[in-house]
Amino acid sequence: MSTEDHDGPLRPSYPSPLPFSFAAKGGPGGVWAHADGAARLRALRRARIGEVHAKDLYERGKFEEAAAVYTKVRGTQEGAGV
Repeated sequence: MSTEDHDGPLRPSYPSPLPFSFAAKGGPGGVWAHADGAARLRALRRARIGEVHAKDLYERGKFEEAAAVYTKVRGTQEGAGV
C-alpha cells in the first residue's frame, strides 16, 4: 500500500481479527472495565516480577527472604483477582 496518495491513517484492507478496541468505551461501564482491567494487568506484572525475584532468592539459598517475597506476591495476585 502506498502512502503517497493516501489521506488518512493506513488501515489493512481485511477486517480486524479482534472484535473490540483497546481503548475505553464510552459510558460508566466501559470506563470501569478499562480501569479494572488496567489495574489487573499492573498487578499481574508486579506478581511476575516478584515471582522472578523470589525464585532468584531461593536459588541463592536465601529461603526465608524468598518465602517472604513469594507470600507478598501471592497476596498481590489474590487481591487483584489474578
